[in-house]
Amino acid sequence: MRAVAISLIISGSLLWSACGTPSRFPLTEVSMSPSDDLIVGNWKMEEDTNKHNFYEITQSVEEGKYHVRFFNRGGTNPTFEANIFFSELEAADKSKVKFLNVPYWEKTLGKWGDMGYFFVRILETSAEFSHITTATVNNTEIYNKHTGSEVRAYVLENIDNPEIYSDTVHFYKVNKTTAELRQPYKQ
Repeated sequence: MRAVAISLIISGSLLWSACGTPSRFPLTEVSMSPSDDLIVGNWKMEEDTNKHNFYEITQSVEEGKYHVRFFNRGGTNPTFEANIFFSELEAADKSKVKFLNVPYWEKTLGKWGDMGYFFVRILETSAEFSHITTATVNNTEIYNKHTGSEVRAYVLENIDNPEIYSDTVHFYKVNKTTAELRQPYKQ
């Protein structure tokens, strides 16, 4: 698979946009999740070769979550849909680092089973929150952790280690509705 409100955008790398190594646990529980409604809107990924694909982010009916849908095939086919939420961790220097918890479902023996999470770190946002840069946590150690607190401790310990991240992706907000984006495009 390929993927402060910044964390949410996936992102992609989601949200919304890129997949890393899954964890069986979120970074924090949704009840501890900060909200940032600036993430709401339609987003495109600069690196996407099909410029008509996009992510739609809306407020979820579930408290503290945002609903994301990814439209591929020129923006006509919704292929990924999930409720994502933010986690905010405090680094050693006391700075706040935001992540998105993006759910995934594992398919084993031909059946969809356990739910886990990919983590998308918000690296940078523009002042007007129209551009976001993200990276996906991609380190096999997080899959082997047995509790959410072990996952959180591992990510905190390595929060500034570039070797645990992959798939740096740049998103920009689009000033069009989902209906406008889904209109057939002319070449």
